Amino acid sequence: MSAQGVFRVVLSEDILFEIQYVEARKLRKQGATDVEAESRADHLVAHLGGAFEVIDPRRVDLIGEVGLPDPGDEHVVAAALAGGADVIVTDNLKHFPKVRLPDGLRVQGPKDFLHDMVTANPYDAVRALLEMAARRQNPPQSEPDILDLLIVKGLALGETTDLLKQALGRWGSSERS
Repeated sequence: MSAQGVFRVVLSEDILFEIQYVEARKLRKQGATDVEAESRADHLVAHLGGAFEVIDPRRVDLIGEVGLPDPGDEHVVAAALAGGADVIVTDNLKHFPKVRLPDGLRVQGPKDFLHDMVTANPYDAVRALLEMAARRQNPPQSEPDILDLLIVKGLALGETTDLLKQALGRWGSSERS
């Protein structure tokens, strides 16, 4: 949905570094060699850095700390503020207490964020599913396959799933033509 302009992803060099580290660690746990894990994680970070806005580190450095429980998460708030974001999307909600966030900045879990985006923009959600399916060629994945993956990962549940299925049935076939 970012490609449709529904939201804008903001990254910093520190966030990309953290993504690379976490992804490589995850891949090693899944059995990848060190070289393979580093290579795949580097590829992911290069793709993200090319696809989304990476805030100039000088702008990020201007943002002071807000007093988060884990000082290692301060860079996320700094990137959000420097990039003009209004929401931080993370599973790590407890490290971003509302009382510590500056006015105008909130934190939301991925499942709730997706629900809000789909509810507010079902047509754009279908367009995003169609675009993802068109890109997924090896192996091919259809819109229902991608929706099933979101369900398995716990990102699309209940009302979100129902809304996506309804919207896909309503607009999916007309968007392909």
